[in-house]
Amino acid sequence: MLAYLLGKIAHKGERAIVLSSGSMAFDIAVNDFLLNEVREGQEVKIYTHLHSREDALELYGFLTQDEREFFRHLISISGIGPKSAIGILSITTPDKLRQAIIQEKAEMLTMVSGIGKKTAARIIIELKGKFKNFSASVDQSADKDLFEALISLGYNVGDIRQAVQTLPDKEMTLSEKVKIALRGLSK
Repeated sequence: MLAYLLGKIAHKGERAIVLSSGSMAFDIAVNDFLLNEVREGQEVKIYTHLHSREDALELYGFLTQDEREFFRHLISISGIGPKSAIGILSITTPDKLRQAIIQEKAEMLTMVSGIGKKTAARIIIELKGKFKNFSASVDQSADKDLFEALISLGYNVGDIRQAVQTLPDKEMTLSEKVKIALRGLSK
């Protein structure tokens, strides 16, 4: 329904932003990563998910399509609502969450308020098969120089994460990685 919104950050709250787009302002619940990435007055593209309940329509926002898709995987699990899913996506990146699920590391999921051992086990059981073919892409800490170079050029972490995921799995110099990532960021 709403794939994404383009606009300016009008206000940042505790776990939400107000995005001003045209003559409308949208109240969007977000994870901590997005909240830390944006500043008031900044132009942003926010990928969205509209969640409807009997008594409300709630809009959830993400820096990348990958985060939104992971959110949708999470809320498809019985007992995991949007607030829990946002909490899970606030502890680490989707790639690291996939690795934790594949490796059955429930302790990472139980760091989130409201997620106990049984719920974490259910998440692992439900999602492990979906991520079977996942091979972890370049880890941010492993390519810290690449991230720093791209950040210094003015790109945000969410876009950089997406671009870095497209890098081939072969040995390359930092210069080669930056060139390939810049091609992805310029699309």
